Amino acid sequence: PYFWILFLRQKGQFFVHISKSGLKALYYKALAHFLPTLLSTMPTKVLVIITKIIKINTFLLL
Repeated sequence: PYFWILFLRQKGQFFVHISKSGLKALYYKALAHFLPTLLSTMPTKVLVIITKIIKINTFLLL
């Protein structure tokens, strides 16, 4: 899938605009990168909270 990321500079400030499909792609890439580490090092209660957050964020991105 194609997506776009736009970098703007106005009056000394930087703005980054990411298309919705690009945001999803970055989210899943970060999730795939960090989730194995989290699963192997976190206690069970923290994992339940992280799982709930992931479900909510995934629903919001759809």
